[in-house]
Amino acid sequence: MLRIFSIMLLLTAGFLYCSASMTGFMTYMETGEKVILMIFFSILATIILCGGLALTSFRNWKRDTGIVLLSGSGVMAAAILLWIAFDLAVTRGLVLRYISPVFGDYLTGGATIVGFAVLGWILIGVHGHSAAPYPHQ
Repeated sequence: MLRIFSIMLLLTAGFLYCSASMTGFMTYMETGEKVILMIFFSILATIILCGGLALTSFRNWKRDTGIVLLSGSGVMAAAILLWIAFDLAVTRGLVLRYISPVFGDYLTGGATIVGFAVLGWILIGVHGHSAAPYPHQ
């Protein structure tokens, strides 16, 4: 039961890392406001991630944290690519002028996604290929 609750907390942390990445793409906010909101989402995600890792006694924490960061950045990258594809291909630029003012800062958002992905990749690479077994209860 603790493992299931831990997985739910890890999924929530991944969603919050996606929210932090999505905030990086917003253009209607000032840079200071955007950074504060990204830091808030990242800190909240880290607290929830630590709660999920604590339920499993921090066993395989590098692997689990790397998976959460990689999956969060992968989902956000896929969402942005689908957003761009929808905007350019399906509507042929008709909606571009309405959506671009909201999600147009591709430099900050892309850097955030790449930063989370690189950190997750490093954590998974450092962990190696073996995982500590969970005790049978």
